[in-house]
Amino acid sequence: MRPGHYGQILSPNSNYRGYAIREYGAKCSVCGFDEDVSLLEVHHIDENRNNNNIENLIPLCPMCHRKLTTHKYKLINREKIIKIEE
Repeated sequence: MRPGHYGQILSPNSNYRGYAIREYGAKCSVCGFDEDVSLLEVHHIDENRNNNNIENLIPLCPMCHRKLTTHKYKLINREKIIKIEE
């Protein structure tokens, strides 16, 4: 099931994806995936989609992004994802 924001039309000044990729590079900040920039996603670290400050954005591959959005993993220092102990 996709989050409710999928498919929404963003305003022209809300291109946070391009902003983050230009700032941090066209690769996953965690695993380094860089084969296809079109597959990269941008994660809002504080999970607030209205907070598009560059410090709150991080480019991730779909797998690393999924780990964070399931809340079974957490991001450490913008470079590592660790599993949360249950």
